[in-house]
Amino acid sequence: MTFRQISMGLCMLLALDSTYAQNIDCVEEEAQDFLKREVIKRSLDPDGALKASIQYRILNYGHFPNGPYREINPVPVGNNVQKVIFLGLPATIHKKIMRPLACVEKAIQEDCQLTPYFAQHLSTFRTVNSYRGGELSNHLFGLAIDIDPSLNPCCGCVKPWSDDPSCRLPDLTAWERTKLPACYITAFERFGFYWLGRDPDLQDTMHFEYLGRPQETKATEEICPSDMIQIKKENGSFCIDQYEAPNRLGERPFVARTALEGETYCKSQGKELCSDVAWERACQGMQNTPFPYGATYKEGVCNDDKIWRSPSWPLVARYNPANPNSNPAARDHVNYLNQSEPSGKRSSCKSDENVFDMTGNAAEWVKNTRKIPSSVDGKVNGHTIKGCFWSKCYKNDRPSCGFNNPNHASGFRSYETGFRCCLTPCYY
Repeated sequence: MTFRQISMGLCMLLALDSTYAQNIDCVEEEAQDFLKREVIKRSLDPDGALKASIQYRILNYGHFPNGPYREINPVPVGNNVQKVIFLGLPATIHKKIMRPLACVEKAIQEDCQLTPYFAQHLSTFRTVNSYRGGELSNHLFGLAIDIDPSLNPCCGCVKPWSDDPSCRLPDLTAWERTKLPACYITAFERFGFYWLGRDPDLQDTMHFEYLGRPQETKATEEICPSDMIQIKKENGSFCIDQYEAPNRLGERPFVARTALEGETYCKSQGKELCSDVAWERACQGMQNTPFPYGATYKEGVCNDDKIWRSPSWPLVARYNPANPNSNPAARDHVNYLNQSEPSGKRSSCKSDENVFDMTGNAAEWVKNTRKIPSSVDGKVNGHTIKGCFWSKCYKNDRPSCGFNNPNHASGFRSYETGFRCCLTPCYY
């Protein structure tokens, strides 16, 4: 699988043409009866059955603000949801149902070619409960999906859904009321989802909820290519190259690159130039330290202890990294200035997530998403420089994760600047 395929797989993770959806192993399963609303309502002890179902979901999927049984699972549901594409539309779901939902997508592609349905809107994860009487909607857990809710004949729901004309025809079944082809419903039910059209009270004909057995999915565990590091955040994950471009252990990083050349290179790898926010998160690590290796600056842990060499800016500007020999004088001058070291040489110069050379070595272009203005003319350039280089930073500051040099245009060529690439799942 190429980097470009992986990149597309992240942004179209559950789309019909997704590489991931086409290659996962799909195992059929049934929805668990004790989680079904109709079973709970008709049990001999409805209150006890409801309590058991809520505790099970919180234990396996997380708690939510102001919700019950928080002591069962200290992790909020919101930390475990993932934004993906399903049926060509954005959806937010719990990470543990990414695999079964991808299997649903795959089954729809294979079995519904003669009866396609083109969804216009999905309603998925919610932070506000839509049930009453002590019930908790599976939307709260990121387990439920409504397809085109505005078109949903839900005869047991509140208005306007119960006002659907088909609800005035009591002899119609939920199968006859739903706008969805039967093959869609079958596809969901093959992989642990329950169709709420079967609920005799609600008859919610466009609603599905995962009631199978929660599973850790490779979609979250193996979201990054092997030469990248997965960085987890509260609202998702992203991937970052373990080393500075060209991202190869034991090779010196690119230098004398412009930000535009960095953008082009990363795109050629199916990746993207890192943003300032992503770069800083990777540099600071899980412990949020100001330096990649810890809370205190230590000269020489990274390649930041070289004596500065004065550049000839006209020669640097004429350097062509795509064809260095086109100007031997510029090539030789850049080589003279270049005091970078092979990536990974300084084994302690890494974050707690094993990303190397974030400070020192080559300085790194990143996207200036924070819109930090230049201290020279106040202009907001499209890129900024992070990490400093082998001779510390501008004005000899200590190379830290937070250092920024926003003073140069994206086409500026400086002898010490390189970059690294990131890969970001789609966020909407």
